[in-house]
Amino acid sequence: MLIVAHRGYSAAYPENTALAFERAIEAGADFIETDVRFTRDGALVCSHDPDLKRVSGDPRAIAELDLAAIKEIELPRGQRVLELAEVLEIARNRAGVMLDVKVTTPEMVEAIAQCLERTAMTSAVVFGARSFDHLENISRRCEGLAILGMPKSPELAEAFLAHDVRAIRYWEDELNAERVKLVTGAGREVWVTAGSRPRQEAPGYITQARARALAASGVNALLVNDPTIGR
Repeated sequence: MLIVAHRGYSAAYPENTALAFERAIEAGADFIETDVRFTRDGALVCSHDPDLKRVSGDPRAIAELDLAAIKEIELPRGQRVLELAEVLEIARNRAGVMLDVKVTTPEMVEAIAQCLERTAMTSAVVFGARSFDHLENISRRCEGLAILGMPKSPELAEAFLAHDVRAIRYWEDELNAERVKLVTGAGREVWVTAGSRPRQEAPGYITQARARALAASGVNALLVNDPTIGR
């Protein structure tokens, strides 16, 4: 089972930072996962939230700030907001990169495609697609890029499988044997984001016993905050 470090080693280090990504790779993560957003001047930066209030106390929206202003914001442990190209460089020849891109516009797809081409990292990336339009935009623009289908509800998984996707992402609390069989029977992979939403667990949280059970059930990749879990 592949281990995907959710926002890096975010259980112990500031999420989506160089420190979190470096420590995740050192801990044996197969992939690091990050989120991508636009700054006001069109730079691609890695942040889960649309602002930095939760991680730095700064309430300003990323989309309202230029890259230079964002680079001045200090995160815990002396870290800074990273550009996508910086994350790709950290991972180069060491780990794959999963992109969870919540801004699904064609402009975002184009900007990411150009970044991957400039850095020659297309083959190392798995791009999360959240809708059929998003999926089609990615497929048209990024030939050869691996796509992870991320349907809003598990009932949409079968429709995603009609497209050229590498895998389907489920939440841990959505998973059952029938859904694993649906995806693996189509020759695709099952990726799971750890964490039980009904129990109000943080995305990426899991116990060692639950990770073992998912591996035994046929899950191919697991997104976790602590990449040592599952090893």
